[in-house]
Amino acid sequence: MAKNNMGSLVLLKPGEQQHIAGIITERVTFDMSILQAMQLMTEYHIRHVQVIDGKLVGVISIKGVVRAVGERQSGELKRLNGYIKGEYC
Repeated sequence: MAKNNMGSLVLLKPGEQQHIAGIITERVTFDMSILQAMQLMTEYHIRHVQVIDGKLVGVISIKGVVRAVGERQSGELKRLNGYIKGEYC
């Protein structure tokens, strides 16, 4: 894609040249936190991101990212409430 100065490719369903199956965009590499990923995915309406560590190791969805952030914040909220109430070691 870079060689041909293309930013994206439209994928068509086999045998049905008029129906779009999806889109592939050029690969962008980021080393970011889950909060940064959520912000980027939300801002650019990205639903899925490939996770690459030398090779493809998985795919994350915005739903999974939001869930992970919610769980992290819930845990932090519980720890802070415990601290405020004096329930800490």
